[in-house]
Amino acid sequence: MAKVPSSGICIDRQDWLGHVNPRADDRRTWFPVGDSGQHIPVRALINSWKPAMAALARVWHAGGQLVIINDHSNRLDMMENVDGIYAEMGDMDPEGMAHAVGSGLAGMNLPVWIWNHDKPAATLTRDYLARGLGGHLLAGVFPTVPVKNNDHAIGGDCAPNCSYDGAFVDYGAMFVALRGRRWVLAARAAQVAPAAAGGPPVALANAFSTTAAWIAPGGSAAVYLSAVVFAPRLGRVSVTLRGVDAVLGCSLAPNPGALKAVVVQPGDMLDAAGRAVPGSFPRGSCGAAAVAGRNDARGCAAITSVAEGAGADSVVVTLQFGGSLDVSGPFTNAALVALRCA
Repeated sequence: MAKVPSSGICIDRQDWLGHVNPRADDRRTWFPVGDSGQHIPVRALINSWKPAMAALARVWHAGGQLVIINDHSNRLDMMENVDGIYAEMGDMDPEGMAHAVGSGLAGMNLPVWIWNHDKPAATLTRDYLARGLGGHLLAGVFPTVPVKNNDHAIGGDCAPNCSYDGAFVDYGAMFVALRGRRWVLAARAAQVAPAAAGGPPVALANAFSTTAAWIAPGGSAAVYLSAVVFAPRLGRVSVTLRGVDAVLGCSLAPNPGALKAVVVQPGDMLDAAGRAVPGSFPRGSCGAAAVAGRNDARGCAAITSVAEGAGADSVVVTLQFGGSLDVSGPFTNAALVALRCA
């Protein structure tokens, strides 16, 4: 640490923690070993990791350094002495998103970054990236953006002028708003209403809390966030959000009108201080024909109503989506709903 000053360390390949050491005995684990499949006492490497990391993390933390891991194995019990995750196995593909969700759960109160492997240019369409970035928002994890000379991940050859840079720029304000997020652990924290009784939900949603200045310039405020993704090109999405009082610290029961609600979408901008500027395009154009360079060409959402839910600690938000099928695809619309005490 003295000879190589840094902000911290990233430890690679926690998939090894799913293996065992047949030459040691943790007095807990039996495992079939060899051709015979005979079960013998072994040491599960997760049981080596825990005391080792407890000792090593004390050294790094005492030196003011962070410990980041490439989790591979999505285990809560390996996170005790860890400050965040940079996950190699996450990706834009559906298979990679399954791991990204696992990393989001393992680091639900910690920052999680997801490695995005490079793909052929024909694969990296706006629709493909919109689906991937929507999945990142759902899990509360942050994407790896295109970086020059990155030999494993997206943008290694073309950055900083990749043809798909615009998709990352479009979603930039949404990920700024997500900084410092923590998962809201209320039961059924974000519940999307189905289009028809007994049918599937028309979108997916998750709920987070954060304390951020982006929604309250000049100071910080408790913010309840809901990522609503994979929404239809056109139509309404109703989401019941629970645990709102506990996050915001103001009671909704006597005065639901005291709640301030904002929607942030792909294409919204940042101000000079790096804060997201909600509503940086006219919401009245929702559903209008595509206009080059405007967010309404990619699909837009406006909050049509905010009402107190059936529970004293719940709120129902209704979003109206509209956009161009040619650009947004049928189910790639996304919105980040932000609630705070007025």
